[in-house]
Amino acid sequence: MNFKEFQAAVLTTLSKDYYPQNHAIMHAIYGISTEAGELLDALKKATYYGKPLDKVNLKEETGDLLYYVAVLCHCCRWDLEDVFDVVIKKLRTRYPEGFSQHHALNRDLQAEREVLEEGSTKPKPNNTDYTTLDYRPKKRVIVTRRTLNSD
Repeated sequence: MNFKEFQAAVLTTLSKDYYPQNHAIMHAIYGISTEAGELLDALKKATYYGKPLDKVNLKEETGDLLYYVAVLCHCCRWDLEDVFDVVIKKLRTRYPEGFSQHHALNRDLQAEREVLEEGSTKPKPNNTDYTTLDYRPKKRVIVTRRTLNSD
């Protein structure tokens, strides 16, 4: 499965009834944090409790983390493939000859930012603009759908 197929498959699992549109980005970021915590917990158990490192569980949690990354990319109207492409371009700018401690400690943040801004992460249409919605917690959430073509 390639990146585009993965992102498309992820979107088929989102519940349109459950998923309040104004909480989609927040839900994706919470999910990323939760799954990263579960990876860290597996490492903690192996490091401090003497349990064997459960690679099957690591694979599961990594997949879950990628699921939420794909959801976030969809909400922000990015192709997952483009995001991966831009991060590699940024790292090549940071480490032109491969990793070095010198380059890690003496980063050219302006050059990295230029790569990120010029990157290939062009928004893709998904009929919902999640980037301008209000994410402040409310006691009562009224679900509305703001579409890109409703203006």
